[in-house]
Amino acid sequence: MKIDVKNENRRFHLALPNWLILNRVSLRLVRKGTKGEVEIRLSGKALRELRRTVKRLRRTRGDWSLIEVHSADGDEVRVRL
Repeated sequence: MKIDVKNENRRFHLALPNWLILNRVSLRLVRKGTKGEVEIRLSGKALRELRRTVKRLRRTRGDWSLIEVHSADGDEVRVRL
């Protein structure tokens, strides 16, 4: 996963491996951080299948954009797989 943040003064790039994002620990952190507002129910088998699917998509489609935000000020945020 690649996260790019740009504004008129600075650029920030962060690259994280997909396995770090798509695991049980990170799902627990999301649940705690949202304080129960978001319900995520994935079994270990479903999570493995999700990782495999993301990996397959990454190979076939290259950079896959999840989020692209452009403000009127010229700031940009982009999250890609």
